[in-house]
Amino acid sequence: MEEETMATGPGGVRGRQGGMRDGAGEVRGGARDNAGEVRGGAGGARDTVGEVQAGAGAVRGDASGAREGLAASARSARRRGWTVRDVVTTVLLSVLLVAIQLVVNMVCMVNDFVSMTLSVGITMLLCGPVYVLMVRRVGKRGVTLLYMTLLGIVFLLMGNWFLLPWFVGVGLVCEAILWKRGSYDSSARLTGAWTVASLLYNGTNLLPIWFFWDTYYSFAVASGMEQGYIDAYVGYFTEPGWVLFIVAFTTVCGFVGARVGSGLAGRHFKKAGVL
Repeated sequence: MEEETMATGPGGVRGRQGGMRDGAGEVRGGARDNAGEVRGGAGGARDTVGEVQAGAGAVRGDASGAREGLAASARSARRRGWTVRDVVTTVLLSVLLVAIQLVVNMVCMVNDFVSMTLSVGITMLLCGPVYVLMVRRVGKRGVTLLYMTLLGIVFLLMGNWFLLPWFVGVGLVCEAILWKRGSYDSSARLTGAWTVASLLYNGTNLLPIWFFWDTYYSFAVASGMEQGYIDAYVGYFTEPGWVLFIVAFTTVCGFVGARVGSGLAGRHFKKAGVL
């Protein structure tokens, strides 16, 4: 019995050791299975991230397509005739331009030198970006002519009737510059039109001196202008040196204003969806 027990004892030990190895194998197998499941889960997560990225790409593509569609619609609208929206846009922005001019004139009148020599140039500088926005937004022939006509009507109501036909003529000159198709998207042509308009705007001060003094003097007295202001006006606009400076300053300011407007149109107006 003792020998049998001794004989069987090591075998039992070896059996127990085998069982332990089997258990360890099961543990390792289970660990490998769990690791595989974890890697599989990570792969699924990567697939999900990929799907999200693909979805984001699709959204960007849809947004890009929408922008292209809006741009195409805008180009198509430009090819058609005037609409009520075009008229309203032109009139509202024309009113804004006239308001800017009137405010600048009122502010500058506190000093004779500024009023006589710089006010028109400052007006053209500030109005340049609004003019570019108006013409580019509507994008049809006749925008500048309508604006200049409305400006002439304002001067007519103020008593300077001769400025209505003058500004209608200025509008026609600008329309000739912008007559070629695509000119409303051309910075060079828009700059040229507004620069010429700025040059010719000096007619508001020169025409009374040259041709319509009685009409202007009656208007000045009726509007409450002091004699000293009228005398200063005559002095500046009958002196060739000052006339040359005023015309040059106004023209340069108009050029700069149009260039600023073209830059704003390219960088900001389009991004904001205004154009």
